[in-house]
Amino acid sequence: MQQGIYIFYSPAETLYVGEGQSLRKRVAKHLDHSDNKNLARWFWANGFRGVHLEMQVLEENTTVKVRKALEAELISSRRPIFNIQAVPSHR
Repeated sequence: MQQGIYIFYSPAETLYVGEGQSLRKRVAKHLDHSDNKNLARWFWANGFRGVHLEMQVLEENTTVKVRKALEAELISSRRPIFNIQAVPSHR
């Protein structure tokens, strides 16, 4: 079981960034019927042609906290269309 980060890309944009303790199981869940409803609809409407998947395998001793931090950084930098984007607070 390999843990890590994964990114779905369409030819035009970054679709989704996620993380999982088991990359194989997590990605399979998206390909079968994603629990992200908007991503699932996109796959249903567009299929998988042209979709690329990048997986970054992390060391076995990487903590969940580190995995989540890496995911958050990729969401912030790649701005995938099907992830919830954090809105910067203005204080």
